[in-house]
Amino acid sequence: MKKLTDKPWSDADVCDLTRDLLRMGKSVRFQARGMSMKPLVRDGDILLIEPLGQRLPRLGDVVLCQTAKGRVLAHRVIGRQGKLEEKTYLIQGDQAAHSDGWMELEQIWGRVSKLERGDRVINLENPFVKALGKYAAYRSRFCLGGTKLHTFGAMIAKKLPFIGTLIN
Repeated sequence: MKKLTDKPWSDADVCDLTRDLLRMGKSVRFQARGMSMKPLVRDGDILLIEPLGQRLPRLGDVVLCQTAKGRVLAHRVIGRQGKLEEKTYLIQGDQAAHSDGWMELEQIWGRVSKLERGDRVINLENPFVKALGKYAAYRSRFCLGGTKLHTFGAMIAKKLPFIGTLIN
């Protein structure tokens, strides 16, 4: 493994370090890039990733994972299948047209527990935010993006004081 003082660090080195820290039970923070999780996660937000620990990923969780092609993503769990440690998880960005595919537990490094946007901290463990996460998972899984149900759900969410400030 590289020493922290070694330069330059490649993307692969940073990914390896992130994975190893999470597997050792340490949390990591990084700046999100891209628009695949908008409106919840925006380009430039700071994400706090916590180790999975004993709790397996749940439907609606935003997880840090590595695809079979080696891409490291913070995307949502939209499906689960299998039993206990043999479960596989279907992962997809909230704005993505297609899933990232089914992933085994070893491909999932940690769970996004908070995000920072400016001076605001959004706790993804908040029961209301978790419920919205499940809604987003069902919407992605069953392609409800253009339906009246989605439009109605978005309208209700925007009118709630806490969420309205997050997505406007």
